[in-house]
Amino acid sequence: SAQRPVIVVGVEPRRIRSRKALFAALERFAGADPDKVKAELARPEVEPDWFVPVAELRPERYERVRPRLYPVPGTVFRRSRSRLASTDEFAFHVLGRVGEVTAELLAELGDPYTAGDSVGLFGLEATFERRLAGKPSGHVAVVHADGKRVKVLRRFRGSPPRPVRTTLDAEVQAAAEKALTTVKRPAALVALDPVSGKIRAVASRPLGGFERALAARYPPGSTFKIVTTTALLENR
Repeated sequence: SAQRPVIVVGVEPRRIRSRKALFAALERFAGADPDKVKAELARPEVEPDWFVPVAELRPERYERVRPRLYPVPGTVFRRSRSRLASTDEFAFHVLGRVGEVTAELLAELGDPYTAGDSVGLFGLEATFERRLAGKPSGHVAVVHADGKRVKVLRRFRGSPPRPVRTTLDAEVQAAAEKALTTVKRPAALVALDPVSGKIRAVASRPLGGFERALAARYPPGSTFKIVTTTALLENR
């Protein structure tokens, strides 16, 4: 994953004409959950002119749905950046994905995270969230009513994000995912480097389902023939 450009799809309450039409469009073209959108808009602190983010789209996807989403009264858009893999499918289960922090994760992560922050929801993105996100810096200062700073009382030193390296090979991973493109039933594929033992590709389908490639349990089956064949060759 890397910091990549995204289009943040949001709602400005005062511009809404039909909530039904708005929620339907956001669900169909932006993948936003209508119930979550309703909950966000119902928050007591939300003002009529606020930008309420509800989804993030890659620029290419936004361009495809823009003609259907942009004209809907109430929708507003901002350009931003987010931690994303090279494609929506690339190493989905292993790398994980970033999204709005849940109540459970917020309680687990603690400070300095707050509601509305984007965090790793699963996979390596979740496991190494603090490392990948870094730590924000800040300060507490005394300021006059005219906005002029009087004195800085305390500074908080942050830290930059640090990368996480995997042994996945981009070409091998792409080939693994391509091999499962037409597979309709649940399936998984793991490619190992026999010399180093490093994992070069992990693919599991369906994308949004159980991560069967690494988390499921299977009998050894024909994979054990490698062991028996090796023993046979070594003892000829």
